[in-house]
Amino acid sequence: MAFTLAQLEALEICLKEAEEKAKTLSEQLAASEGTKSKLLEQISWLEEKLGALDHKEDSGEPYEKMVLAKDQCIEKLQAEVKASQEQLTAH
Repeated sequence: MAFTLAQLEALEICLKEAEEKAKTLSEQLAASEGTKSKLLEQISWLEEKLGALDHKEDSGEPYEKMVLAKDQCIEKLQAEVKASQEQLTAH
């Protein structure tokens, strides 16, 4: 099968385009793998944190009690702020 010069030039252009696309795809794949690696690290970190929270909840003060105590503290502080504001406006 004999190719003409024009056909060979067209094939060469197609080959260069394919090589450029392959290079771009390789770069995108490398970036994607980097992102995947970072996400896997974050998943691992979050799983560790979740495990620690589960252990903390199982081993001691239940989460609800902790939230209730914090809510009570916030309410107390809000009452103190309100009282201070009232004193300031009274003067």
